Amino acid sequence: MLNAAINKSIPIEKGIPGNAAINPNTNRAYISYTSSNFIIIVDLEKGSIENKIKATSPRNIFVNSDTNKVYIGSAWGTIEIDALTNNFQLIKSSFQYSEELKYASPSSLNHRGVHFDAYANRKYIINHESNSIFVIDSRLQDKTVDIINLGRDRWGNTGHTDPSFIFFNDLSKVLYVKMHWTANAGGGGAEGESLIAIDTNTKKRRGSHSLPRSGQVGFAFNYNTNSIYMKKSSGKAILKLSPFLNVLSTTALEKLGFWHRLVEGIYEYFGEVIAVNTLTNKVYASDSSNCILYELEA
Repeated sequence: MLNAAINKSIPIEKGIPGNAAINPNTNRAYISYTSSNFIIIVDLEKGSIENKIKATSPRNIFVNSDTNKVYIGSAWGTIEIDALTNNFQLIKSSFQYSEELKYASPSSLNHRGVHFDAYANRKYIINHESNSIFVIDSRLQDKTVDIINLGRDRWGNTGHTDPSFIFFNDLSKVLYVKMHWTANAGGGGAEGESLIAIDTNTKKRRGSHSLPRSGQVGFAFNYNTNSIYMKKSSGKAILKLSPFLNVLSTTALEKLGFWHRLVEGIYEYFGEVIAVNTLTNKVYASDSSNCILYELEA
C-alpha cells in the first residue's frame, strides 16, 4: 500500500534507466536508458512523456540551466537538446561540454571514476590499481597535488577495496566513494558494497553506509539541504542521509510483510535512478518493474 509521501506517479518507458537529470527552469526530467538505446523527456508538472529520442548507449546527462541546453553523452557523440523546444542534434566532433559530462551530478551509483571541485578547479580521479584517489589541480597543467589512500585503511576487521563511484560534496568538502568490503571473524566471512564518506581536508573517513547487494542504486545530492537520497538496502523506500551518511529520515513507499523483508532482491528494480528538482524541492525515484517515476517531497 502506498503512503501519503507520494505526490504522484508518472509513467515512464519500459527498461532500466541509466541516469537522470532535471532542468529546474522547465521542470522537465531527462532519463537515459543505456542498454535500451533511447532517452525520454518527461514533463514533471503534467506527469507525461513529451519526447523519446533514439540514441546509442546514452549515459551521463549535463543540464546547463543558464542556457537551457541539455547534453547527453552517447557512443557516437554528444546529444544536445534545446530544453525550451525539445529539438535535438548529435554532435560528433570535439565539443566544449563533453568534459562537463564527466562531472555531471550522477543519479545512480554506476561506475564513475572522476568528479570535480569547481571552486578549487580540482579533479578527483580513482586509481583502481592502487585503491586510491588522485587529486589533480587543473590550474597546474593537471598536476597530481595529493593522493588519498583507500585500500590501506581498515575499520576493525573490515577492509574496503575496489573503488568505483566517486562524487564530491563541495558544501561539506566530502568525497563519497563506492567500495567493496570484506569482513572476517571467527573463521567465517562476509562481503558487500558500501558508500564511504571521506573528509578531503583531513583525508579521514567520516562515515559509511551499506548499499543493496543487487540491482542499480539511485543517488542524488540536494544542494538546498546538503543531504543525499538513496535507495534503502531492502524494501521500497528512499533514505535521506546527512553529509556524513547518517540516516535523517526514511520514506517508505510500500509497507512490507515479514516474508517480503526476508527477500532483499524483491525491490531490485526500484530506485535505479533518483533526481532532485532544487527549485520545487521534490525528489523523483524510478521503478522500472512498474514503469513509474515517483514524485516525493524532499
